[in-house]
Amino acid sequence: MKTTYRVLLLVLTVLLFWGCAGDTATDQKSPKAEAPAVTETKVEKVLTKEQQFFKDLSAYCGKAYRGKLTYSPQPEFFQGKPFIAFFEYCNDKEISIAYSQGEDKSQTWKLTNTANGLRLKHDIRKDNGDPKKITMFGGDSNNAKGSASSQTFPADKATAKMIPKAAKNEWFLDLDQNKNTFSYSFARSGKKRFGVAFDLSKPQKAK
Repeated sequence: MKTTYRVLLLVLTVLLFWGCAGDTATDQKSPKAEAPAVTETKVEKVLTKEQQFFKDLSAYCGKAYRGKLTYSPQPEFFQGKPFIAFFEYCNDKEISIAYSQGEDKSQTWKLTNTANGLRLKHDIRKDNGDPKKITMFGGDSNNAKGSASSQTFPADKATAKMIPKAAKNEWFLDLDQNKNTFSYSFARSGKKRFGVAFDLSKPQKAK
């Protein structure tokens, strides 16, 4: 009886051993469950209307564009004078546009990206490159009037001090909806004084 009991115990032990070994082998052969792939969602930065205007305008950097007079109380003064806007320099902070009318190439429009919007300044220089006495006038963008295609720059305090009669000046930069025309103009006390529009569809050779 004892012998039979021992034999049965031995058989059960063997069966239990091989059963565990089989489970272990199966576990080893079974592929590990992979964690689900995590897809990163990139959130695009929403640009302000000033930033969008700056970005769109910077696309024309490195090229020159011919313009035409759109308004002047004395149009005869500009007769026969070509208007050229050369987008000579751009980075994330500044767009520099060299402006010429006829032989006068003294003016460069400096558009700066600031923490509060945009700033337009007129860098006026002599033929030798030295700044003129009246230079760097302009102002900061009026956020209430601006849009992604049009920006308004009232004269700042520095301009009013430098040029008292220009204290109520406003400068305007515009891109049409199709981005085929870039316009520059200014008004004084609400009355338009000058305007010029450049054809962006026909780049010119920069000189």
